[in-house]
Amino acid sequence: MLQVSNAVKPDNVIFVMDASIGQACEAQAKAFKQKVDICSVIITKLDGHAKGGGALSAVASTKSPIVFIGTGEKIDEFEPFKAKPFIGKLLGHGDMPGLIEKLKELELNDNQELAENLKHGKFTLLIGQKILEKGVDKDATTRLRKIMAIMDSMNNNELDHEDGAKLLKQPGRIRRIARGSAVRETDVQDLISLYSKFSTMVKKSGIQRLLRGDIAKNLNPMQMSQLNHQMARMANPQILNSMGGMKGLQNMMKDMCSKMI
Repeated sequence: MLQVSNAVKPDNVIFVMDASIGQACEAQAKAFKQKVDICSVIITKLDGHAKGGGALSAVASTKSPIVFIGTGEKIDEFEPFKAKPFIGKLLGHGDMPGLIEKLKELELNDNQELAENLKHGKFTLLIGQKILEKGVDKDATTRLRKIMAIMDSMNNNELDHEDGAKLLKQPGRIRRIARGSAVRETDVQDLISLYSKFSTMVKKSGIQRLLRGDIAKNLNPMQMSQLNHQMARMANPQILNSMGGMKGLQNMMKDMCSKMI
């Protein structure tokens, strides 16, 4: 690395930091800083367990600004770093202005069928597919495209079944869907598990209680932790980065549905 730096004499040295290693990245950052002059930092892999606290302390040791954050190391997985939303996520709060702006682009308030289904506690994969289709365009993330590919490989009965999670536990169906969407079987299982938990919350609470923030009453701490982790793995990272865990999800649902109910 030092030899490359000496040879090309770069104007801007960017340190790409892996947030998933937590506090260990501070030692890595210091070692990097001792060899070359770091001008800016990109923090990646913020879609896993790590919220970025360890990465933040590591950045402080470099005395360099964060320019981008993301879930991977590809261009379409980066977004500009904004301090307020990032700190809000660390503290469990959502970036509501940014989140509201993203949701307005989906124009979900005009979908009366969705409103009625949510009122009556119905949330099928077909409903989820219709919501996601609004957000799929040329700028959609790789993860979002993968989720849509999985859903596109399901038949109408699987998508619109009121107990789709139970139906889709059959190994043969999982295998067929994975092959049809060119993903791993574990990717299909992750999506089904996430859908199952969210659908159960809607059925148990009804949309009104869901919007009041009563989700936690139906989940024990372990279930809440599992759901948070699966949301991080499966959700659209651009939306997830504007949320603070399940509290942010409740706020998102509240804003999305306030004019529909």
